[in-house]
Formats: sequence, structure tokens, C-alpha cells
Amino acid sequence: MKNIFFLGFIIIYLVSSCRVSKTICSSNPSQLLQAIEDTLGIEIKYDKKAIPESIYKVSKKCYNEDLFLADYQSPYNSTDMYVKNIPSKRLTFIGFKRESNLGIICYERGGYVQLSSCIIYKINDKKKIESIVLIDFNTLVNNFKEFNLSITNKEFQVHK
Repeated sequence: MKNIFFLGFIIIYLVSSCRVSKTICSSNPSQLLQAIEDTLGIEIKYDKKAIPESIYKVSKKCYNEDLFLADYQSPYNSTDMYVKNIPSKRLTFIGFKRESNLGIICYERGGYVQLSSCIIYKINDKKKIESIVLIDFNTLVNNFKEFNLSITNKEFQVHK
């Protein structure tokens, strides 16, 4: 019953989702999340150069989310204070599942309470972003295994 309520909430939320140049912001997160739960075939990378260029623009338009990230395991500004030219987010991992054109970008955020956020996106055959969702976790997600566990246990919130 809880799952039906959760999915109903997601569907209602999607009806009011924004559109950015044919990319659907927060498009059917439950479908994207279910596709991610099947971990077979996911390639994991730790280099931010693997992030598709269009993700930066779409995440900014949909969520006002600036993806100025420090590299995996590099120092970053982990405080609440703004420091010019120093990222306040650090890449945790990037995952991509070729057969379903599904990608994940997870990163940790600095601040009083450090937590993780992940962008899950789907691209079409023309390599354009078809749908995207930003989810926030209540804790740090340090690797794909922890990400998958948090998704399965529904320990996240869809970013609005």
C-alpha cells in the first residue's frame, strides 16, 4: 500500500513537471529508479570528463543545480561558506547502462550536514537527454552499492 501511495505521489508530481527544450525534468522518477535497480551492465567511472556536456545545462535549467564538481577523492570546500573557484561538491561516481541509455551522476555536497545527491538521466538514440531527475539522500552515498541500497530502501527524496 505504501508503494502504491509513493508511486501515486510521483505520478501527481510528474504532471506538474517542467519542460526544457524537449527534456522532461523529473520525468517519471519511479521508472528511472526501477531501471537502475537492475545493476547488470552498469559501467562505473570516477572521472568527471565522462559527464555528458548537456547534463550541465539541463540540471541548471531544471533544478538550478550547478555541477561545479571536484574530481573523485580530490579536496573540495566541505563547509557552508562560499569560497570562490573552489567546488562545494565532489564527484562520488558516474554510472551508465548502455542497453537502456540510463546514466547516474552521484556527488557529495559540503555543508553543516554532508549528504549526497544523484542525477539520474535517460538519453535517446540521438544522444540528447530525454528525461532527468535529481534525488537527494539523507546521508553520504559513498559508492554504487550504497546508492543501490538507498534506492531499494527508498531513503531519498525527489528534488523539486
